[in-house]
Amino acid sequence: MRWTRKAWSPAKRPAGASHGLGATLLLHALVFALLPARGRVEEIRVPVVADTSLQAHEAEVELNSGASTVIRIKAWQHFMLLKFDLSALEGLKVARARLRLHLANPDHMLWRLGLSTITADWAEGRGRSEKVNGGCTFLRAIAPDTPWAGPDSDFTDVAFGNGGSFMRYAVPRELPDGWLEIDVDPLLLSAALQGGSFGLCLSDEKGQTLFNNDVHSREQSQFAPYLLVEGEPAIEEQAPQIHDLRAEEYPQAADFEHGAARLTFTAPAPMAVSYQLVLRGPEGVFALPRWALPAPVEPGKPCEIILLARPATHYSASLVALPAWGKARGVTNVDLRTSPAVARPEPLPMPAVEQTSTGQLQQGPLALRVFPGETKVNPVSGETLEKVEPAAVVALEAVRNEVVSFQLVIGGPQARGRVAIRADDLSGPNGTKIPASALRWFKVWSVRDGGDWWGEYAIPLAGDVELPWQENAVDEQKWQAVLCDLYVPKDCAAGLYRGEIHVEGAGASLAVPVHLRVHNWLMPDECSFEVDFNCYGPVRGPTPWEDYLRKERAYYNAAHEHRATLNPLPYTHGGHVYDGFAPHIYGAGSAARVTDWSVYDDHYAPYLDGSAFTGYRAGV
Repeated sequence: MRWTRKAWSPAKRPAGASHGLGATLLLHALVFALLPARGRVEEIRVPVVADTSLQAHEAEVELNSGASTVIRIKAWQHFMLLKFDLSALEGLKVARARLRLHLANPDHMLWRLGLSTITADWAEGRGRSEKVNGGCTFLRAIAPDTPWAGPDSDFTDVAFGNGGSFMRYAVPRELPDGWLEIDVDPLLLSAALQGGSFGLCLSDEKGQTLFNNDVHSREQSQFAPYLLVEGEPAIEEQAPQIHDLRAEEYPQAADFEHGAARLTFTAPAPMAVSYQLVLRGPEGVFALPRWALPAPVEPGKPCEIILLARPATHYSASLVALPAWGKARGVTNVDLRTSPAVARPEPLPMPAVEQTSTGQLQQGPLALRVFPGETKVNPVSGETLEKVEPAAVVALEAVRNEVVSFQLVIGGPQARGRVAIRADDLSGPNGTKIPASALRWFKVWSVRDGGDWWGEYAIPLAGDVELPWQENAVDEQKWQAVLCDLYVPKDCAAGLYRGEIHVEGAGASLAVPVHLRVHNWLMPDECSFEVDFNCYGPVRGPTPWEDYLRKERAYYNAAHEHRATLNPLPYTHGGHVYDGFAPHIYGAGSAARVTDWSVYDDHYAPYLDGSAFTGYRAGV
């Protein structure tokens, strides 16, 4: 049985995981005995009982640092995990909480911190930035076998707003003697007290600095992190209860092994800080893990839980909303049935395209090699950045309305002069053809990377290829890559198409065979996923506005032809907005008024009404 996007199956509590944060009755009584008459606790110092540095750099994702004396908080590479002994807070309503950390290095750039709940239990471990079992890593809640959520999950599936977690942000304050103080939203502690979180994760939210911010861990007892908490006895208040829990089959989320159901409800009032869901079915009685349940949201907002379990099977569910403070009241029940599993499709017969011959074509001084369109070629040595064997045949597979690509790499140590490229129509089944005009050619412009040159930019080819390409000015160039985009028309019949590309020059004439297998499926014009080409500012080029717009729209069209979207940011990091990227505004604050929309409309209206997107063969 599994739930939401990550698989989960019932199992024993993993060794090393905590067993909850509830206090004994003795401690509970002791806390209330110590409460001042006015009802507010002066200040409770809450110790850290586990902490570690979670390392997300690709070379460090399996390392544990539970025994390290110093913990790093750095961009997306290092996160600090903390667990607290919250037993002294049982029965209290927290009014204020502050986390104190001691800097291991007085230099730091912790200008803004993220504080996230963690919706899966974890073990501290005894590693010192090393690969050891029994503690958490970026990939495992407890290495080597306990995942954070389901298969293929990592820590980000249970924190930073994912997997039912939630975040708050704070600006650290510097205190004397190297201490930092960070405000902690009481709801973060409430989630832990109610079993909805297993500690806190601290992240560096100004991570573009990539600064090594180091703080001491609990292993440095004199400088161990701790919480300072103020609170008062929690008064029994109205507890949140769910009144509109509904269940339905949800085939959209089913897979080949599981059926799916969806539970929906409205977030109750007062706000629930966490939830508990118990399922009863053929497998027995199971409580869903916290990462499979919704994050707390404001009352009145819609919530849902997606369940993946045995297909076409009946279950009963019991859902409890947990209040921020105090005890839960009331259980909401619903019966449900999962959808059937998705039927496995029969494999389609797929005739293989003939095996391509490796090597190159050559006549006299002129040699020719075929490579995939994405291969980077060195124009001096002819070597490839990736390990790709050259071919002597263009062999492609495509569906209708798709663009596929390949490269011809032309040259040789003695090849010089102009080279012409001409393509035949491609002949297919029953006399059908793909015209030579469906092939679009580009010269590949090379750039220097260190001491080497590599192909980088595709420049539309007009006329012949020049060996060497004088304008590119590559020292000792001997090879020139030519990229071809081949568009398969929408009305193209399925089957195998054949043709030749003729390359003539430098005293030689070569014919490159082309084999294209077209499958009987139509690539839709509409994109099913977003490919965003983000750029920091306008397209560089002509400064007159009309000339700039023509160039920018050419870029937009090129992006759309390749099923992507251009996204030039209209502002700088300093807050300056580029001319033409916003309407003219006069005044500031509540007195600000738009005085002129005309330039802004000229800029964006053709994109919004679609008139800017013309002349390309495929895409959106």
